[in-house]
Amino acid sequence: MVIYYDTPGDAAVATLKDWASRFKGQWSGVVATRFAGLGNELVLTAWTRSLRLNSFDAAQAAAFVDAFRGRGPENPVR
Repeated sequence: MVIYYDTPGDAAVATLKDWASRFKGQWSGVVATRFAGLGNELVLTAWTRSLRLNSFDAAQAAAFVDAFRGRGPENPVR
């Protein structure tokens, strides 16, 4: 799972980095990376699924992470 962000604010970036540090399994990892041009938007991706948020919403983002983390076709772990 990859979370793309640009400038959603310091608190949002801290939360995203915390999430990425919690899930480091080979097949269940979360990567949060800066992507210039998104501004306050975030884009969460998991294979064919994506969630675009106009601004950081921890509840929506956490629900997406929970629903799709570790469910890729290469070696589903959940």
